[in-house]
Amino acid sequence: MMGLKELKESRPLVDSIDWEMTPEEAVRLYLEWGNNWSRGYRMVRSKSDETYYFVLNTWEDIPTIFFIRLDYEGAEELARVEMPQELKERF
Repeated sequence: MMGLKELKESRPLVDSIDWEMTPEEAVRLYLEWGNNWSRGYRMVRSKSDETYYFVLNTWEDIPTIFFIRLDYEGAEELARVEMPQELKERF
């Protein structure tokens, strides 16, 4: 799994980040695709569609940021990013 340094050095991955994606939207699009209406929102159109986004995991004692790749087959954690101290204090 990559860290922040490796992620920053991978320009194609950085350029692929969907800054508007939320975990809820990712589930709606990729895990429930075909079962919901677009309602004007984006939709998964084929098995080749994928998205890259960040998730804040607060289930562990130390909150962690994960960089996720998601497609119709499931999610893959590509990078684990240490949360900056000022953000840790908020969680």
